[in-house]
Amino acid sequence: IQLGEGYELEDDVEIVTETRHINCDKFIKHGKYFKGFNITRFEDMKQQYNARGEKLVGTLTKNSKTKEDEIAESTFSGNVYFEFTNKQNQKNVITGDEARYTKANDTVTVTGNPLATRSDGKKIKADQFRVNLATKVYYAEGNAHLLYVKEDSKKNENVKTDKDQDKQGEEKNSNEAEQVEKTL
Repeated sequence: IQLGEGYELEDDVEIVTETRHINCDKFIKHGKYFKGFNITRFEDMKQQYNARGEKLVGTLTKNSKTKEDEIAESTFSGNVYFEFTNKQNQKNVITGDEARYTKANDTVTVTGNPLATRSDGKKIKADQFRVNLATKVYYAEGNAHLLYVKEDSKKNENVKTDKDQDKQGEEKNSNEAEQVEKTL
């Protein structure tokens, strides 16, 4: 179906194009402006990322060669989830309050208490994350902290020493872990 320059779609909206797959509760397009609500999937096959959030607003521009609509700018807000694969072929997820894409520099900037998590479990907190979609590299900017799990050094709690006998009943579970912040 060719939708044209202006339309409003509601109730379990699914939009599939050659380069995007969008699922949301409501999607509105008027000329070069668009809005989406309760976006559960925004997959960009060309840029190779997935995103979701409570609200999406943006503007379109015409590609000078193909004459097709391209996103010039867009902003996801509210419980934002942004997923991409980096140069090392590791899945990365960045969550936050807002994610802003700009075509001019081909970047997504995630702000609002953002947290980046790699597929290997490593987590980073920062004031903001900037993802360069062309190079698949992301940058933690401002107050960056690496979060990691610090495990208890006891290897085998079944092995007891004389000191352990004195401390019977005061033993702690060696599998407990604490979350530690390390300034990068």
